[in-house]
Amino acid sequence: MTEQQIRIKLLQRVLNGADENTAASIMALGSEMTTFRLLVAVAKIDPHLSRGLLVIRYGVSDEQARKARTKANRELGQI
Repeated sequence: MTEQQIRIKLLQRVLNGADENTAASIMALGSEMTTFRLLVAVAKIDPHLSRGLLVIRYGVSDEQARKARTKANRELGQI
């Protein structure tokens, strides 16, 4: 899976159920919204997804999933 395909898949998840203002704000970020930032956002939206499921579902590397899960957990106050 290419980097662009991964970003699109992650962005679809982030935008799923987002209100109009949130969606517009995220889309305005454009290239600033890196794969890692999107992955952290998805990890925060779906805290029940393990690293392995992030890898399988979104095609990211295990290292990206580990770092994103750690950052998301820290931001959610779970660590």
